[in-house]
Amino acid sequence: MARLVVQVMPAALEDLDKVLEFVREQSPQGAERFADAFFDSLALLADFPERCAIAPESEEWGYVVRSLLVFSHRVLYTVGKNKVSVLRIVHGAMNLPSDFV
Repeated sequence: MARLVVQVMPAALEDLDKVLEFVREQSPQGAERFADAFFDSLALLADFPERCAIAPESEEWGYVVRSLLVFSHRVLYTVGKNKVSVLRIVHGAMNLPSDFV
């Protein structure tokens, strides 16, 4: 499989900003580690987009959403023919409503 383009959707960018802001209040170094891990993970998705498990919510949502763990957060994404779309970033303990993504 060829390397895919990874597109971070606007809602996921907003989620990332919120996560980094929260973590930065506790630990500026922790926020930097989270950002590094997040972007390193995106680079891996470009080469291995199907390496992560299908999110359990996929059945309810009606399409395949995969879940990548970055520390205590889940990065929810879809895999298309030529790209990976990062939809949302949520805390792992969060229950997601059916209209979340």
